[in-house]
Amino acid sequence: MVDPIDGPPSPPADLGPAGSQAWDEWWSSATWLAASDVPIVRLLCRMLDRAADLDARIAVDGLTVPGSQGQPVAHPLLGVAAGVRSLILGLANDCAFTPAGRRRLGIEVKAQPTVTALERMVAGRNGGSTR
Repeated sequence: MVDPIDGPPSPPADLGPAGSQAWDEWWSSATWLAASDVPIVRLLCRMLDRAADLDARIAVDGLTVPGSQGQPVAHPLLGVAAGVRSLILGLANDCAFTPAGRRRLGIEVKAQPTVTALERMVAGRNGGSTR
């Protein structure tokens, strides 16, 4: 058993938007992460940035590109993107960032308490108390 990390570590400076967002979300919500998990989470966030870069390139070029004879062929980066997504899914499962990964490790995520619109309205009338 490892002790959880004391507060989220600073994100690596080289992360792009997708990786930075994931870093912040995971370190703030995945309370089972430890300091020894930093390298794998960093790799996972970098792979998310890579996937975003590949998606952007494919969006510019289109799903097909001209082949050697001018015929349309599947964009060669589609295969690379599929490989990156497969790696992302594997790492996310290993880190218990997916329902299947959490179930495999026996991690239960408690549902956030929800407050209905009616409860908010009643709380407002009672000075903040729902009773």
